[in-house]
Amino acid sequence: ITESSEEELIRNARKLGKILEWPCGEIFTVKEKVGGSGPAQTKGSLPMHFDGIHKADKSPIKSPQVISEVPLFVVFECMSERDPTDIGGETILTDTRRILEDLSREQKEKLSKVRIQYFYPKNIFFGGKKVQFDVLGRHPITGELNLRMEEEGNHPDFQLQRDPIDCTHEEMTEALDFIIPLLYDRKYAYRHSWEKDDYVFTDNCHLLHGRTEFQSGDRHLRRIHILPPTEDCP
Repeated sequence: ITESSEEELIRNARKLGKILEWPCGEIFTVKEKVGGSGPAQTKGSLPMHFDGIHKADKSPIKSPQVISEVPLFVVFECMSERDPTDIGGETILTDTRRILEDLSREQKEKLSKVRIQYFYPKNIFFGGKKVQFDVLGRHPITGELNLRMEEEGNHPDFQLQRDPIDCTHEEMTEALDFIIPLLYDRKYAYRHSWEKDDYVFTDNCHLLHGRTEFQSGDRHLRRIHILPPTEDCP
């Protein structure tokens, strides 16, 4: 597929569903930027996560609960030529269904008891609110079991806080220590090395994704989020 204009990219993405808008608009630029919105706009590695976890607002129902706007799909387009001398910058995509298929009933039962509260400092795009997710969740469309968690990163300017909810700190730590190595296991993880005009379409609810550190500042992706269908936007 050849490079598209922003208008073409948005128009085609809308065929998949309603686009999740950010302060920058419908397209987010994943490229190194001084004073950027978070680790995605640095050269550093990205910990395993799912998108939208920190794009949160109060529930429309009269409740103190905070609801994250988690997209169903993520569309990436690569805008830059690959630097053959650069190492890194791979996107890691892990299908958590495959991990769960290999776990015993007892292992899944232990994970089902762990719920984690996440807090990320507010920036111009997201953060500033505490959100909670069960480690063992379900896909909003298929109902299949999946893993919902965020790994702690190592960027000094972007620190994630995690706290256990209705479980002990030891149970939370044990669950994360068990899951995280599996997320990087090549049995479950696909590593994509980007070439110009690559398009990658991912299920944000089944997959967790991250990124390896890179050196070239020319790495440039465009990203669009597609929300799950609703009665107003099927």
